[in-house]
Amino acid sequence: MQKEKLEKICANCEKSVVLADTDACLCSKKGLVKARGCCSDFVADLLKVVPEPPIPMLNIKNANI
Repeated sequence: MQKEKLEKICANCEKSVVLADTDACLCSKKGLVKARGCCSDFVADLLKVVPEPPIPMLNIKNANI
């Protein structure tokens, strides 16, 4: 996933930590914020992003070629 396609929300920011079982993050700049919020200090953290599922591969053994 590229940084251009990354959704700019606090949950994906390098400066925040998502709080368990809540819709909130603890930001080092703003304090307690909503996980879906965003500010001008956003810095993408690619390790927090869940990747898209892989494309299923064709099973060669059962393919009629």
